[in-house]
Amino acid sequence: QQYGVWLLRQTWRRNSAKKLTIFDVISPTKGSFWYNLGAMTEAESVLAFNAFEKQLRGLCLREFPCGLGSWRDSKAKSKSAVTTRDYNVQIEHRETLEEFVTAKHSPWNIDCSWSNEARELRELAVKSPWLIDEKFIMKFFKTLKIIDKQITEVDAGLLGFPNLKELTLSVNLLEHVDSTHLPPNLEVLELCANQISSLDSLCVQPP
Repeated sequence: QQYGVWLLRQTWRRNSAKKLTIFDVISPTKGSFWYNLGAMTEAESVLAFNAFEKQLRGLCLREFPCGLGSWRDSKAKSKSAVTTRDYNVQIEHRETLEEFVTAKHSPWNIDCSWSNEARELRELAVKSPWLIDEKFIMKFFKTLKIIDKQITEVDAGLLGFPNLKELTLSVNLLEHVDSTHLPPNLEVLELCANQISSLDSLCVQPP
């Protein structure tokens, strides 16, 4: 059974876009625990836009030192901010918060390699956090890399990026790409290491 489960995991990675049950691999007796587990388990679709949203949450645009939290001055557009240093409310220059985001060894310096605009957006969330809303974010991105996120579908959510020029969806589980769901001004699309066997769907209505 241990070998059977290992084999299932390997097959699941290669075929997660398809429904796959555990008894497809180890063929246990009907009514057994493994049979019932397999009957209830199937791979779910992973949408490209949902994967983007997860990466976006990693920027922590509304958390310290970004955003309009209690660490900032009560005047939203002030150049100063408050912090809880020594458990006392203090006023600090905005530049201090910017340093928290940009300094190489700062605990708030996070991975922004998935977009050329990600770091700039995070810095803007310190400088002018009142500008950051959903509409602004969608217009801000020109490049996106959503790599190795088990994506199975390019969904219509990507149409919300009016200025996106380059999109990388490599090392995912795509079997086809619906061209009608690609951003309207897209110029570069990278799809290396997926499961695509035909480009017909890409030719229906390309950007």
